[in-house]
Amino acid sequence: MFKILSIDGGGIRGIIPAKWLERLEEELGAPLCNHFDMVAGTSTGAVLAAGVAAGIPAKKLLNLYTKHGPDIFPPRGFSNRQRSFFNPFLKPRYEEEPLAAVLQNHFSGVGADAITLSQLKLDTLIVTYDVLYRRPRVLCSWNEQDGRIPVWEACKASCSAPTYFPAHQIDLDGVQCPLVDGGVVANNPSSLALAFAIKKQLKGDLKAFESDQTPFLVSMGTGNLTRAISIDEAKQWGTAQWALPILDVLFDGTSSADELVCEAVLSDDAYVRLQVELRIASDDFDDATPQNLNDLQAEAMKYIAEPDGRRNFEKIVEVLKGSSAPVVPGAV
Repeated sequence: MFKILSIDGGGIRGIIPAKWLERLEEELGAPLCNHFDMVAGTSTGAVLAAGVAAGIPAKKLLNLYTKHGPDIFPPRGFSNRQRSFFNPFLKPRYEEEPLAAVLQNHFSGVGADAITLSQLKLDTLIVTYDVLYRRPRVLCSWNEQDGRIPVWEACKASCSAPTYFPAHQIDLDGVQCPLVDGGVVANNPSSLALAFAIKKQLKGDLKAFESDQTPFLVSMGTGNLTRAISIDEAKQWGTAQWALPILDVLFDGTSSADELVCEAVLSDDAYVRLQVELRIASDDFDDATPQNLNDLQAEAMKYIAEPDGRRNFEKIVEVLKGSSAPVVPGAV
């Protein structure tokens, strides 16, 4: 069995899959990197996926959101870039330094101390978009060039959502490329992960892959958006009004498309999607207030306590317990 973990983007809402990962690790009684063959992530999902692949305990990944979320997404008005009336329209909403510092701390610093994608314990895909060449750029840990990229930089690039953070510059093929949030092409990277798994295993097509490596894909979302855009808003909004909502529309739309692909090509036994309707918590990308951090965790736990969510979660535990990988010594 070839086991894949895929985690969506969603900013601070990454606390939802982080909570599920913590609960899953408790159920399995071993690091999650012992139970998967490949991980894939976009934006906040890239941080969690890389953390799993590095052997970082899920509890520590959850702490990244609860402790450092307000540093990355400070209350508006505290950022220097918010002090000018026009700055929110002329510059990214948030400064990049706090995000970089948190990622550097969690992935072993910078320079010679920084772990690279090739040093991760699992095959890892991190989705970004190259605005210079106008194409998706999927960073793969087993690719020789990508493997040299520090994990924190790959994650920062994938988290650099347009209008929220500046693009992150990485040297690719000797060219300085500005990379932004991969959510603009695949906020849900599950179908990409499946495609790359098939390609990497050199099986050529899904049927050949399935006959030799039965796939099991676990896909974790960050909450379905629930706020509607009214008919009047959709018909009358101009550039300024659409600036932030259009990102939500793009990210939500690509996530749903990938979900449909996986449902179409994989059997029920081979695919599990954890996703929650946000009824209590805010669906804002950047609401890191204490109340919302608590509400997001409550949404996550409520989902796996209800019949459908509990059934999905228990299926993941059952499959992973029945096909656990050899123990990976130590954690990065």
